[in-house]
Amino acid sequence: MVVGNDNAGSRAPRPGERERCLAHPDGASGVPAPSLTEHNERVRIRPADVTDAVAVFTLLDQATGGAAPRRSAFDHNYEQVIAAMTYDGTDFVVADRDGEVIGYALAARVLSLSANGPVSQLLELVVGAAHRGRGVGALLVDAIIRRARNAGAVEVTVAARGARGYFERRGFTETATCLTLPLL
Repeated sequence: MVVGNDNAGSRAPRPGERERCLAHPDGASGVPAPSLTEHNERVRIRPADVTDAVAVFTLLDQATGGAAPRRSAFDHNYEQVIAAMTYDGTDFVVADRDGEVIGYALAARVLSLSANGPVSQLLELVVGAAHRGRGVGALLVDAIIRRARNAGAVEVTVAARGARGYFERRGFTETATCLTLPLL
């Protein structure tokens, strides 16, 4: 997961780097929704669409310090994610402020035998640098939690690198250590 967080040192994982996996039971927030500041009164969380690709790529590129995926791979995968939203357990939402995409969240639901039902995995959460610390990430996470709950998920998980404290403050608890094996 990539997190645009000033305290997190936003970056893509290094090969073999350990991630902390955090879980959120029953999709419950555990923390009251943040009060909407003047900034967020104009922020609308909506499903991503094909017209958001350039903005999402730009956010991802900025959050990863220029280590974003190759543009051709991103374009192909972006189309696949948009298509998966219609028939698969994929949630892809953007934070839109006055027509500008300022953040996004991507999650996928999978059936888990050990969790006794579907689990929503928050894969990516990115907020543009100029909009961090204003509750935009919280709005995106809340949208993912709502969608997970509405789809019958029993928990929401996230592999948190530098943003572990952020998710723990939102009610997530550590359940495992995630390891990554790069295949490419």
